[in-house]
Amino acid sequence: METFIATLESEHKQEKLARTIQGKGAFRRFKDLVIELNVADEWYDYQEQQ
Repeated sequence: METFIATLESEHKQEKLARTIQGKGAFRRFKDLVIELNVADEWYDYQEQQ
């Protein structure tokens, strides 16, 4: 998730996502925010490439 966040052009989105991946339940919060920030397609493309 951290390496994906670094690929985003928007610093605002990077900061918001970086905060969500701290602590318990991080992946769920991350996925919800990815959808909210409209970067879900980028996330799924990134996962496929990895």
